[in-house]
Amino acid sequence: MIVNRLMGIRRGGGEYFDYYIARELQKMGNEVKFIIGKKGKSDVDLGLPDFGTVYISTPYLRDYYYWWEEKRFRPLRIIGSAILDLDLYLFEKRVFDYLKTSDRFEFDLVQLCGLPRLGSWIEEKLQVPTSIIWHGEPSKRGIRWGKQCSFHVGIGAAYPRVRDYIDSNTLQLEPGIDTDVFVRRQKTRIRDLLNLNQDSVVFIFVGRLIPVKNLPFMLEGFYEVLKENSKVHLLIVGDGPGRKSLMQFVKEKGMNKNVTFTGNIEREKVVDYYSAADVFIITSKYESFSLVVLEAMSCSLPLIVSSSGWLPRLIKDGENGKVIDPDDICNLKEAILFMANNKSWRDEVGKRNRNFAFQYSWGKSAFKLISFYREILKIEKK
Repeated sequence: MIVNRLMGIRRGGGEYFDYYIARELQKMGNEVKFIIGKKGKSDVDLGLPDFGTVYISTPYLRDYYYWWEEKRFRPLRIIGSAILDLDLYLFEKRVFDYLKTSDRFEFDLVQLCGLPRLGSWIEEKLQVPTSIIWHGEPSKRGIRWGKQCSFHVGIGAAYPRVRDYIDSNTLQLEPGIDTDVFVRRQKTRIRDLLNLNQDSVVFIFVGRLIPVKNLPFMLEGFYEVLKENSKVHLLIVGDGPGRKSLMQFVKEKGMNKNVTFTGNIEREKVVDYYSAADVFIITSKYESFSLVVLEAMSCSLPLIVSSSGWLPRLIKDGENGKVIDPDDICNLKEAILFMANNKSWRDEVGKRNRNFAFQYSWGKSAFKLISFYREILKIEKK
């Protein structure tokens, strides 16, 4: 059983990780089911028809958390953290109540996307082993709850802290990539659809529009670049609570002709947007691993990434992209201008990144995960 709070509401790296891993586990003959969240009593925003899925209805408060998180006054950020905790608690409580009363609950293991508090409840009250998939570094409370859970999997930059503070036997795991799906396609189709100049150097960001992605910084960098080079264009693919303020900034700075917000794009169509771009850019304040970076590399793009989390482990400055300080506008400006002015270098690095992506696969990651579970649960392969 896989439990994921946001799978039915707004998907990011953790949600796609769970989905692709579950799909591979099914192919191997394992029974996999999901419990996922939905907003209140509304219809499901994002269904999951490929699995036996239970939808848990609770108030969705996370966007309020994002709003408070941006405030500079620390007491206001504390309010935001309390709102996030309430959002998680309400979901965890409903999931636990469902499991406690369900006569269909016959699983060897419950795998949780984060949610160590829920894991501790399941271990103590239901006597069922849990595995926490850590996509971010655990908080002090997360460490305390996590120690009550049986197994731990650390993704990217989360792994060292989980291993050192919770469980020395933590499994280190990386996401995969389907290189047959994420492969560069025709460049012009999406550019025509969005009325982008075919001669522009197009930079693309793909992800949720939330504070940790540091998008105001990215836009400020582009504003400075446009003073020197008007033939660059930024494509922002995704949605989130920050969209309104970001669009307002673009309007105020007169950047409308050089920045395009696409909103959410269906998963199978995102590859067309990667293919329309010349450079991928991500300026996050923290990234445990970043699945979209692998997708962009598989689509033969050079990258500009921030020096946060696991990103410098994937991108080596000057070799397969540019690594910038997520607080240094001049550093970002220089990287964008370098990419815009060096087509032959972009093409060479794009080919190198495509080859790099082949070392990752969802099948390999799923096999490593299920082997870990079989060993610790003493389950022989049927």
